[in-house]
Amino acid sequence: MAKQAFVQFGIDIYQRPNIGTAIAQLRRRLTTVQPVLEEIGKIYVESTKLRFESQTDPKGRVWKYNTRQTQAKKRKGFWARGPAIEGANKRLIWTGRLRKSIHYRVGGNTVYVMSDAPYAPLQQFGATAGMYGGFWNAMYMESGWNERGAFQPIPWAEVPPRPFLGPNLKTNEKVLGVLGDYLLGNKVARKLGFNE
Repeated sequence: MAKQAFVQFGIDIYQRPNIGTAIAQLRRRLTTVQPVLEEIGKIYVESTKLRFESQTDPKGRVWKYNTRQTQAKKRKGFWARGPAIEGANKRLIWTGRLRKSIHYRVGGNTVYVMSDAPYAPLQQFGATAGMYGGFWNAMYMESGWNERGAFQPIPWAEVPPRPFLGPNLKTNEKVLGVLGDYLLGNKVARKLGFNE
């Protein structure tokens, strides 16, 4: 008996033109998720780039401050880099390349937010001095040109982890709002609490 009631209910829904149309739209939307995934990617990229302003990780914790050695290098410029574009105390910003490199890619039903800057993993996870080897610098030392040279470790000192990639509650809620709008339409999504 319950099965029959369910089947009858299903038939009733499809016989109502506005509900049938809504279900047809929902089916179309579910087969073409690329637009909503693109929008989600943009939201996460924007959120990640804002962390460079707030100087915080995805959980809202402040990144560790630059050491005096790093601050001195950022003031003067170091090796091929000139002085830091936003001052010696701004973490993760020297040339601005890391922040500019944040992008997203959609693959299947997944959105990947990433950076292709070669030092992104070093900043995200941290590193010990010399973890990536180094080079023998026969021409230049911090104090100037020198014929004896010196070994330059990479990185030159310990780098604490400063996570910049990753989701957070506020951004996830924004994404849920976008999904609600996409699947249900604005009015229905608001009634169900998707975009509050």
